[in-house]
Amino acid sequence: LAPTELGTVVRDAFRAARFLRQGVDLHMSEVPHALWVAGDADRLKQLLWNLVENAVRHTPQEGRVDLDLSVADGEAVER
Repeated sequence: LAPTELGTVVRDAFRAARFLRQGVDLHMSEVPHALWVAGDADRLKQLLWNLVENAVRHTPQEGRVDLDLSVADGEAVER
């Protein structure tokens, strides 16, 4: 595990997923900067990529997929 900036992981996944969208509205909310976690950056990117790819693949055309990273008390949280 190494210090990994989670916002960068989310932004990278969003940029890569834009090429997949095929009629799906892909949206990313404002991603906070400097949210560091102890993790494997490559594995986190792979995990997020898999989730986004599945969301886009299984969302009907004209549907919407949102990427969001929320922070509470300096920690990433689920919304």
